[in-house]
Amino acid sequence: MGCSGSKESQVEPEPSKAATPSQPTAAPQSTSQTPPAASATTATTAHPTAKPEPKPVPKPDPKPESKPEPKVEPKPEPKPEPKPEPTPEPTPEPKAPAESAPPQKTEVAPEPAKAAPPPDGLAKEDKQVFLILGGPGTGVTENCAALADKYGCHHLVVGKLMRAEVMSESTEGKSIAQMMNEGRGISANVYANIYRKVIDSTHVPKEKKGSPSACFLVDGFPRSTDDAKLFEEHVGKAEGAIALSAPKAAALARLKKADASLADNVFDSRLEAYGKRTLPMVQALESGGLKVHRLNAGADDSAVVEAMAISLGWAEGTVPPELLAGLNDDAAEAEVEVEDPAEGAPEADVPER
Repeated sequence: MGCSGSKESQVEPEPSKAATPSQPTAAPQSTSQTPPAASATTATTAHPTAKPEPKPVPKPDPKPESKPEPKVEPKPEPKPEPKPEPTPEPTPEPKAPAESAPPQKTEVAPEPAKAAPPPDGLAKEDKQVFLILGGPGTGVTENCAALADKYGCHHLVVGKLMRAEVMSESTEGKSIAQMMNEGRGISANVYANIYRKVIDSTHVPKEKKGSPSACFLVDGFPRSTDDAKLFEEHVGKAEGAIALSAPKAAALARLKKADASLADNVFDSRLEAYGKRTLPMVQALESGGLKVHRLNAGADDSAVVEAMAISLGWAEGTVPPELLAGLNDDAAEAEVEVEDPAEGAPEADVPER
């Protein structure tokens, strides 16, 4: 019995284990104090030899909130893939610029028209320029063409030169085309410059010096005193000039052969323009020392061409008195102001004079 009693007392501690949970109920009164100590005392009195396994202090369950939210590590914003810093291209060791430069020199090369004449050609100062002037119906263009065919001189007609420049598509030619398309007048400065380019670039063999082949007949320009000054600045001083005149009736008849629809008032307007602007220039040229040969263009064309050749020194003889003429009196008496033809379409574009 005594043994059993002792056994009972040995079994007792088990309830005491069950009692331990109740003690924590008193624990709330003082959370920081005895609960762990009280349970230890009870355990020793109940079973001095068996040390109760120390209850592991319950680790507070990690609060779900406190669970370190899986650090959604901010996906590193795709760092703009570091554009490989443009590795400064190894500055090419300066190659001698002189080697690569030659191809670019063509950009500033002078236009062919301004090129120096070949070694076997005449220099500019050895080329002779003659101004062939005349009012409408005096046959300036036709007579110059006949001289070119017979003697081999260079006949430069303002209208043809302008068209040729446009067709060449040069910088100046494109500018002229634009002015024409926009209906703007072409300045006398442009005309003078075109004559200069053509005369400078025309090759004349040295052995032709002093012959008609070294002569240029300028037809259609200058038309006024200001034009004459520009021409001298760009081209140089003319060697001489021929001024053709004709009676009004003969001049009108000549033009109507080429264009039967030509109205009399249109002819009158052209004649007035010549009288107001070109005749004063002829007088100014003569006063300035230029030799001006005045011829009557109302005669037969072949006789006029022969008289022109004699005046230019290309044919022997003297000009018959009937082919000598003064200034065109009809044109000189014109009083109506008209626009300078040099500011509009080239006169060579109208029926031949």
